[in-house]
Amino acid sequence: MASSNKKSAIRVLHVDDDSSIREISKIILLDMGCFEIEDACCVDEAFKKLSTGQYDAVISDYEMPQKNGLDFLKALREQNNLIPFVLFTGKGREDVAIQALNLGADRYLNKHGSPEVVYGELADAVNKTVERKKSAQLLAKSESKYRMLVRESLQGMAILQPAPLRLVFSNAAIEKIFGYSHEEFMSLSPAEIMSLVYPEDRAAFFSRMERRLQGEAVESLYEFRAVRKDGSVIWLEALSNRVEYEGQTAVQAIFLNIDSRKKTEEIVRKSEQRYRELANFLPQIVFETDLTGKLTFFNQKGLEITGFTREELEKGVNMLSFVVPEHQKRALENTMKALSGKEVLDMEYTLYKKNGTTFDAIVSAAPIISENKVNGIRGLVIDVTGIKKSEK
Repeated sequence: MASSNKKSAIRVLHVDDDSSIREISKIILLDMGCFEIEDACCVDEAFKKLSTGQYDAVISDYEMPQKNGLDFLKALREQNNLIPFVLFTGKGREDVAIQALNLGADRYLNKHGSPEVVYGELADAVNKTVERKKSAQLLAKSESKYRMLVRESLQGMAILQPAPLRLVFSNAAIEKIFGYSHEEFMSLSPAEIMSLVYPEDRAAFFSRMERRLQGEAVESLYEFRAVRKDGSVIWLEALSNRVEYEGQTAVQAIFLNIDSRKKTEEIVRKSEQRYRELANFLPQIVFETDLTGKLTFFNQKGLEITGFTREELEKGVNMLSFVVPEHQKRALENTMKALSGKEVLDMEYTLYKKNGTTFDAIVSAAPIISENKVNGIRGLVIDVTGIKKSEK
């Protein structure tokens, strides 16, 4: 079975009015490399073959009847045919070589010399020019796909260069985020570019950009407020890095509109603030813990009853440390029950205060659930010492 990695033959059209040259060239080139050679005796025949066949390269003589090699090359390039073209001629004139290269020839070679050397150079020239053209085509195709991907991305993308500050690239998403057309966005002046950032965030934003351009290690992911064309202010998240763009240092950034998320966070923050303010007015202890049992919130009543300060609790106090030893096993079991997602109601414990004295309490706890996951415990502690005394 033939290997799938076998190099395919290079299809060459050799144009020369001398049949003996065509025949000799074909024999030697086939012996030297992986070629398929077809020939034509003149430019008109060459064009007919090019119109019906697929070729990887053209080897052409210079002096031919009616149309010479330069006429052939000029006509090809005027048709936007960029097929690799090697001018292979017995004329060693420098002016012909210059004209050929100016018209877009890939190589210019002289027929005179040792056949081994001449055809070795010819085979090498064809191989290298074809490989170079194929690489350039693949690169152009890859860049075209990349540009299309970037242009159509749902995330905003832009590239900024300094001195003077200017936008050198933007995609449709970033233009939509700011409310500009492509032409408007790309024609923004340095002052207008700076005004895209909210005044209070502007100094930090451009300082970060300047430091990144200088090669400093700067946090890549950050949030800032942006000003749209209509004057409205939105929150954006940016991920940026330093790049080389068209030979100059630049900053490339990806932008994500997080305005809805920030508004939701603000609603949650205000709700949390109201909850904590309400909790501080309650006559019972209200507490919250993380998954390890460490207290993350203690209301004002909790501080008054236990004697702890908020600063002391912030250093890391576990809720089980308040429970007397004889009740700790039961308290741990109920803690694990709450962390499994179940409520634990009206459990009686004896709890410590900071000064070592104890008080009787009824504790109810429930899991704190966020995004369908248990993140901790929230509970209520009622001091029933007075009730216990009355019962006795």
